[in-house]
Amino acid sequence: MKRYTPLLLSAAFLILIGGCSLVQQLSGSVQTPEVTYTSMKFNSLSFDGVTLDFDFEVDNPNRLDLRALGYTYGFSVEGNEFLSGSSDRGIDLAARSASTVTVPISLNFRELYNSVSAIATQDSIAYGVASTFAFDIPVLGRREVPVSAAGYLPIPRLPRLSLENISVGSLSLSGAEVLVSLKFNNPNNFSMSLSDVDYTLNVDGSRWISSVIREQIQVDARSEQIVTVPVRLDLGQLGMSVYRMLTGSQAFNYEVTGNGTVDLDLPFFESSRLPFNLSGSYRL
Repeated sequence: MKRYTPLLLSAAFLILIGGCSLVQQLSGSVQTPEVTYTSMKFNSLSFDGVTLDFDFEVDNPNRLDLRALGYTYGFSVEGNEFLSGSSDRGIDLAARSASTVTVPISLNFRELYNSVSAIATQDSIAYGVASTFAFDIPVLGRREVPVSAAGYLPIPRLPRLSLENISVGSLSLSGAEVLVSLKFNNPNNFSMSLSDVDYTLNVDGSRWISSVIREQIQVDARSEQIVTVPVRLDLGQLGMSVYRMLTGSQAFNYEVTGNGTVDLDLPFFESSRLPFNLSGSYRL
């Protein structure tokens, strides 16, 4: 039996050498997939926040199917990391084909303002996405591929509403027509519209008018629009104190409350119903 030992050892050695050679050949022929950033799309956008879909193309150049183990990502704003996340959802990659993997990232604008206060007055922010995709590759084992993207993201800001003017159109001892002018200011670098504006005007605790502005109010980028609404007053019901207000001999306190639908000229922006509340003192 002893004379067969060298032969067995030689055979085992040859098999080992052949196996190593095969592994080297396989490792030389198996390639790590390539990951390329292709596009960013708005999934949703509102005054509260935004959800972005980042698309990456994953190309498997090999003659065998592979599996992506998942990915991690970091999202930065103005050079500062704001949030990070990961997904361990596996992705099957067919041989010699490319697949699109979408990485969704959601931002809350209030949290963003609290984290980077300087952006509160900016029209847009510079962002960066750094992602790493992990793969399970035969022979090679686990491999990670980094990829990044950068761009600019518009930040919608709320419109501002103010009382522009109150004037008297006509006045008698029995009644008056008062013209109330409201100013809508658009601080954004894109146009906006307001519609179905419900409002109530109270003066010194008495309701003067409660109505709706049905027509759409269009406000260009970085501009303002003044809307004037007429108010008919019955001085017999409201009393002489209102008469003295309207003749300018007495100041009064006012409050304008209500809400309106705001829409922005931005892709995928979700129109929002926004409340407003104005108050102060005024003298004609």
